[in-house]
Amino acid sequence: MARAGYVPAERPITICPQRIWRGLLGSLAAMLLAQGCAPATVVQKPSAAVVNDLEQGKAAVALIQIRTVVDGKLDRSTDSNLNIRLYFANVDNRQPPQRLTLQALSAASAADGWAYVTLATGSYYLLMLPPGVEQNPPAVVFHAPSARYGRLTQYKFDPGRGGFWSSNAAAFIVSGARPQDFQEIPGYWFVVPPKSPVIYLGSVTVNCSSGKGLFGNLIGTCSDFSVSSAAEDAHRVAITAFPNAGAIGKAALISYGKPATPARPLLDSPIALSFAPPGGLASAEVGALAAAPTGVIHGVSREIGLYNLLALTAGGMSRAIARSEAQRRSSEIQPCVEKLSKEFLSLGAAGAFTRAFAVALPRGGVSLGGRGDITPAPAGASDQPSYTLTGTPERVALRECGSAAQFCLELAMRVRVVETSSGLIVYDSTLLHSSEFLPLDPLDHGAHLYERLLPTRSPCVPLATWCGEGGIDFLKEALNAGAMGIAAQYIRDISSP
Repeated sequence: MARAGYVPAERPITICPQRIWRGLLGSLAAMLLAQGCAPATVVQKPSAAVVNDLEQGKAAVALIQIRTVVDGKLDRSTDSNLNIRLYFANVDNRQPPQRLTLQALSAASAADGWAYVTLATGSYYLLMLPPGVEQNPPAVVFHAPSARYGRLTQYKFDPGRGGFWSSNAAAFIVSGARPQDFQEIPGYWFVVPPKSPVIYLGSVTVNCSSGKGLFGNLIGTCSDFSVSSAAEDAHRVAITAFPNAGAIGKAALISYGKPATPARPLLDSPIALSFAPPGGLASAEVGALAAAPTGVIHGVSREIGLYNLLALTAGGMSRAIARSEAQRRSSEIQPCVEKLSKEFLSLGAAGAFTRAFAVALPRGGVSLGGRGDITPAPAGASDQPSYTLTGTPERVALRECGSAAQFCLELAMRVRVVETSSGLIVYDSTLLHSSEFLPLDPLDHGAHLYERLLPTRSPCVPLATWCGEGGIDFLKEALNAGAMGIAAQYIRDISSP
């Protein structure tokens, strides 16, 4: 059961008509088409099939309390623009984030902000967007070049500052430079453990101020989310529907990219390193082939994201031409990629990552075996590893970047750290060594929302550099640079408060 109890909201997300009159009519007219107003939370207890999954330990009801405060007053409006949006992604399954319809166990608990979703066991990424996504000018936008949502911290009644409305992303898109007051929203991670039928994620509060529009009030700015604990209240809510659930499990929301344990134990304790080797070098991602057929249009010397669905008809021919050209160029360079892929296996990528992490970690790390695994010391030994760090390659590929016929090595590595004594996951993040993000639809290609691009970038070089006589040497240098960059980012993550 990969998606127990998921209740995805229909896309595009429901927009209330009164929201349109608070922005510019022309820019938001498309948002009215075939839309109604749906409640933010639906009172509905888990079905018999879901309860069966809960009893078998395959899933959990995840309780969360959500409160929006506007100008110092708790908001209970059903206006979709004032709701906090929640997007969940099962990282184990590489799912793109899905906006889920929140459910409540009772009307009384819903009135106090209590809601739940039913999730399969595993590791999750949670993106929460504060109010003000649907208005114009928006209080929240998606910045395509960095593949991140962000708050706009200074309210300005400038309807053009939010870029353009995307029906498929259900948000405003900025495709150029970040606005100066753009504050990135990083998201959270948490783990749904097995055999915990009910878990509590936390109580989330966001404080917002209002702003004035032409036809009514808008959201001005919102604070960062505040996550607190109300475990006793969560227990009271849970036992009304699950009187035999016992203790409520705690699945704390942790800022994505941060550890669930203090930094010093991770830095000072012996750690086992285990890196799985990549299967090879994936085929080069060229132009329009790097995205879905409806996700790109032909731009100046490269492919650019197509978010504005109003341009679908006009852009149809351009997309067809772009994909045809990309397929032709991909076929031309495939012999080079196949040659590099065979040679790549001889480089020992797992060993490269093990060496990079052993150098970066204060206590180093001992690696035994061709895969870069470590053999734990006997029980009772003073240097027995307290943690095990595993690295799983999610993507290793050449990707077109910069101008046409230039490529970079792209490495996406999921890094997890497990505490030996408890088996608890204390760090889980996907780190990306590349030249840049592709400007893709954040929900269709949502993995980018939980892939974190390193500050040190993979260089874009002509294809001849990769395919020439010294191509394998250049590939080795690029692999080592990527491994060291990912190791350095892990150290920054666990060292910073």
